[in-house]
Amino acid sequence: MNLHIKLFLPVFLLIAAIAATMHYYWLPNYLALEIERQHNNELTFTDLLGTALVPDLLKNDLAEAHATLDRVLENREYWYAIKLYDQDQQVIYPLVDEILPEGVDMGVLEHDITFNGNVIAHFKVWIDFNATNAQRISHITHLEQLLLLTLLGMALVATLLQDKWIRTPLQQLARFASDIARGKYDSRMEYQSRDEVGRLVDAFNSMREQIKQRETDLVESQARNKAVIENAVDGIVSIDARGNVITFNPAAEIIFGYGSDEVTGQNVNMLMPQPYKREHDGYLYNYLETGKKKIIGIGREVEGLRKDGTTFPLELAISEVQLDDRKLFIGIIRDITERKKIEQMKSEFVSTVSHELRTPLTSIRGALSLVLGKGSSELPPKLLRMLETANRNSERLTFLINDILDLEKINGGKLELHLEAVNLAELAKRATEENEGYAHSHQVNLKLSFEADPSTTVRVDEHRLLQVFANLISNAVKYSPQNDTVEIRITRSDDRVHVSVIDHGPGISDEFRTRIFGRFAQADSSDTREKGGTGLGLTITKAIVEQLGGNIGFNSQPGEGSDFYFELSAWDQSVENNQLDESLPKVLICEDDPDVAYVLVNLLEQEGLSGDIAATAKSARELLARNDYRLLLLDLKLPDANGLELVRVLRADEATRKLPIIVVSGRANEGRKEFNGDAVTVADWLQKPIDRDRLSHVLADVMRGDHRPQILHVEDDLDVIQVTQVLFEEEADFDYATTLSEARQKLANESYDLVIIDLSLPDGSGLKLLDQIEQGTPIVLFSGQETDAEINEKVTTTLTKSRTSNEELMQTVRQLLNSNT
Repeated sequence: MNLHIKLFLPVFLLIAAIAATMHYYWLPNYLALEIERQHNNELTFTDLLGTALVPDLLKNDLAEAHATLDRVLENREYWYAIKLYDQDQQVIYPLVDEILPEGVDMGVLEHDITFNGNVIAHFKVWIDFNATNAQRISHITHLEQLLLLTLLGMALVATLLQDKWIRTPLQQLARFASDIARGKYDSRMEYQSRDEVGRLVDAFNSMREQIKQRETDLVESQARNKAVIENAVDGIVSIDARGNVITFNPAAEIIFGYGSDEVTGQNVNMLMPQPYKREHDGYLYNYLETGKKKIIGIGREVEGLRKDGTTFPLELAISEVQLDDRKLFIGIIRDITERKKIEQMKSEFVSTVSHELRTPLTSIRGALSLVLGKGSSELPPKLLRMLETANRNSERLTFLINDILDLEKINGGKLELHLEAVNLAELAKRATEENEGYAHSHQVNLKLSFEADPSTTVRVDEHRLLQVFANLISNAVKYSPQNDTVEIRITRSDDRVHVSVIDHGPGISDEFRTRIFGRFAQADSSDTREKGGTGLGLTITKAIVEQLGGNIGFNSQPGEGSDFYFELSAWDQSVENNQLDESLPKVLICEDDPDVAYVLVNLLEQEGLSGDIAATAKSARELLARNDYRLLLLDLKLPDANGLELVRVLRADEATRKLPIIVVSGRANEGRKEFNGDAVTVADWLQKPIDRDRLSHVLADVMRGDHRPQILHVEDDLDVIQVTQVLFEEEADFDYATTLSEARQKLANESYDLVIIDLSLPDGSGLKLLDQIEQGTPIVLFSGQETDAEINEKVTTTLTKSRTSNEELMQTVRQLLNSNT
């Protein structure tokens, strides 16, 4: 139905409705009213006629009465006959009866003629009402036709006006819109009126200008985007929700070796090797169903599959785009083959340099430590000072190398942490003690204020957190005035632990605040010479704290000192299984002082042993009856018995007769004298306060019994071998090999309780010996190279030469030997 019909149809329907109303409602009603009016008129005329005849009848002048009636019949067109009757009902007019026409429906009106209330005559009138009605109907029909013609004329005029004012402009607008739809923007529609159509025309003209400008902008934008996409160095691939490729830019063609037409419409998993190919569709379906993202919005490294079947590393970043009701995914792809090669070369270079620097440095540090530790009192003062200088600078060089290598690991995202639950009070105390020597060399005091619960535990890498403490404390000491105090303050609020290192030095200037945690940051270039350091400490500290899930910051006012702090989450040990490893040898501690007992438990753990605590002699006997213990640490002063009596009771019992007992008591010397000459034997007597080193030696002796451990050290640097041999000469039989072939021969001929291996040997990697080492034998990887988790899983423990002191190496070996006894 075209617009012309749509516009004319309402007018036509209106006219039809008016015509139907006139014909079926107004005309019948009007006709009925006219008939009623005519009837009333006739009645009125008969009244007048009766009145006019009264005088003639009273005078009995019938001739005049007849003349009157004759005139009436002549003038009344539809009156056919009149009969006048006297009082006796005798016809007195007409003198001769008239014959009425047949087939004509006559109406009869009767009227009494009265005078003074008396009927003196009456008459009847025969009227042709059909003729009168036909006449009226004819008049009304003519009127109806005239009205219809008038309405049709008005409709025609309205239609012409609609055509001029509405249809024609709308048709022009339709053609105008069609031109716009076809991209023809040159024409402009003119319309003078300011009515609704005029405003619509203006709106169309404005829309045409805007669309024209937007299309121009869109074309320019598409051209720019196309130029960017086609000239981008990175591959850009878009796919739909089914995983089918929609676009594939030239860089992607170069990266994968496919042409765009070869990939478009295909599933994108054709560019993936297994297992990515197998997992892709499932991941896409799972994301569309659940909305759970894994890689969308997150860049990651994956492998790609080229057309020639080769795989290569790539960096992939995926973003999601919603176009109307369609989901599209855009992948930005970068071939990182060359970067990986460079990283591998860099890693190999760092590894080589690390080994070449750390190996001789380890020998130097170890030898100096042995000389200064055992024979320093016999050295001339001048030589002693020179050795101390050498030792101090070897330590400084070690720290420098470690900082540089740590920074390299941070940059590469390879800083590995070995998390475990650690008592913060003990760790803070240890950190303070380890840095006291450095503080005293600067004439600065350290003060530890532990204001949290002594049992507060954090889940951290103990070595790395000690490194954080050392960096913050050493910085505070370096910038503190002489005879001042650096405070290490530890507080706890709910589940957060706050550690502050507070000094009263010069503070931090405003311009240095923003870069204080940056690499090689120094407040003043002269500080490097005056204070020492590389400017890497805070960078490494920040990275460690953040990787531990904490945060670090500082408060400082120039001239008033600084407060460097970090926060960590307290660790609720109830969430993890805090039972000691059942595979470790068990030791029973009979001690009523809980603090001493707790210290002994921690010392045992460091030696590779697990400890149970009994506070009384009775509970000790009960535990001994239920469990198999390798050793008893006994205090002599117990709440319910004398420790010496407990020893006698145990020696009298066949089950505990041979149980080794070490007395750890403030009355150890008196107890020894009391037992002098007695058949009851005790392995050793240790006087409180506990000497940690002596306890370690005694535990090692007791745990190995008459067996002297056999240790093999596989190392190509004879200086390092010499140092380790001196370290263990009193505790084990030491053997070494400098090559893989020599080590294989020794492993084939001898059985060892522990093996220490280096990675870099003249004829290959020390890891190649792992298959030949007896299963269950502890393996210590002691190397100058940094190792990853995959290598660490193959050995019992890993130590880095430049990070490991003689004491740490000895303690590690003792733990492993004790736990393997």
